[in-house]
Amino acid sequence: MASFSSSAFWTETLFPNFSGATNSSYRLMAVDLLGFGRSPKPTDSLYTLREHIEMIERSVLNPYKVKSFHMVAHSLGCILALAIAVKHPGAVKSLTLIAPPYFPVPKGEQANQYVLRKVAPRRVWPLIAFGASIACWYEHISRTICLLICKNHRFWEWLAKIVTRNRLSPVAS
Repeated sequence: MASFSSSAFWTETLFPNFSGATNSSYRLMAVDLLGFGRSPKPTDSLYTLREHIEMIERSVLNPYKVKSFHMVAHSLGCILALAIAVKHPGAVKSLTLIAPPYFPVPKGEQANQYVLRKVAPRRVWPLIAFGASIACWYEHISRTICLLICKNHRFWEWLAKIVTRNRLSPVAS
């Protein structure tokens, strides 16, 4: 699993440093989140947990006939790894979570409301806090914006090239 960036962190930094015994005994796979790294940007996706899990099943577990595996996950990938472990409990040999999102919730508090108040307090100023508050508290608005941005990513890339006078360096592929 990868964090919000790319699986390249795993494949370029960690994988080359594993021992020959590890490389010959295990198939090592790094998975990007939808639309990150070399993962395609789905046109009609809402980027839900279910869609990510189905993508991992379709692109990794099923085609490679993976019946049992160890998982190492980082950041948001930890949530996906936990969901995969719940869905395929007999297949997961071990699960290592690195820097999972964690918010301790006081006893008696409703978890989702408590975390939202901590992560995105309802504020109108400064403007960036207002935008974050709207995006978190009214998820359908942020999903719509995300869908519009992701679905029209070629336009945004074109516009960024014009604004930066084509000084953006292309992402290595």
